[in-house]
Amino acid sequence: FSVLATDNEGATAEDSFTLTVLAVDINDEPTVMFTTPLDDLTVEEGYDSLPLVAEASDADGTIINVGLYIDGTLIREDLDPPYTWGSSTHEAETVGLEVGTYTVTVLATDNEGATAQDTFVLTVDELLSVDLENELNQTLSLYPNPTRGVVFLTGLPKEKGVVTLVDMLGRIVLKKEVTETIESLDVAALSGATYILSISYDTTTINRTLIINRN
Repeated sequence: FSVLATDNEGATAEDSFTLTVLAVDINDEPTVMFTTPLDDLTVEEGYDSLPLVAEASDADGTIINVGLYIDGTLIREDLDPPYTWGSSTHEAETVGLEVGTYTVTVLATDNEGATAQDTFVLTVDELLSVDLENELNQTLSLYPNPTRGVVFLTGLPKEKGVVTLVDMLGRIVLKKEVTETIESLDVAALSGATYILSISYDTTTINRTLIINRN
């Protein structure tokens, strides 16, 4: 760039400078996301494992490290993919959280210092100590009993269980999965007799006598 001055006698003077335009290296930010879990997660108090996995990439460079944070506290930085926490070799780092809600963050840093993050909400629910067998003995009801066609079961826990009807010879004549607190069994096709009705939840089984009356 030059500037030229001319006076009334035609004399001139000038000055100049050089401007150099350099190319700007624009760094693309890295990307990172949790692949396990894919969404918010709820576990029960006393959970024994919580594996977490994240994927990270950088289109114009390399990932230097990927760190896991729980409520802002660094758990550990993983330097090499696959980026995992709570695995068999580091199982203790993601367990032992008390009842509450936590923000879990994964933060990736590239070779230019740029960062990206992904988060999910972890909820630790209170583990309710319930003696299911005692509860069922107090709440379970069958009616009508004796029955001619349909029998209703009430007072069931709201979890997956199996109802099995067995005759006096030990043969299974009816089996049904139940998930609600009130369920019905259609026994209209069965012969009139006395049967054993079993309701099973994991290791808990309750038996009741059911009479089908055809008189």
